[in-house]
Amino acid sequence: MYPIGSALAAFIPANFHTMAIAFVAGDFTYICAGDLLRENHKKFNTRVVIPVVLGGLVAVALNFLG
Repeated sequence: MYPIGSALAAFIPANFHTMAIAFVAGDFTYICAGDLLRENHKKFNTRVVIPVVLGGLVAVALNFLG
């Protein structure tokens, strides 16, 4: 799929590159968070909850700084 995706990326207009990258980053974040939180639902684990909460706080802080 990577070769197909890279070939198709050549046809995306330049003004949509930022939106495409944001979409892909959000997609990967959703998949990663889903895996972490699924593990947390099996048994409450502070080793999973704390990094997720801290990551969210860092994202909010970076939003205000930028």
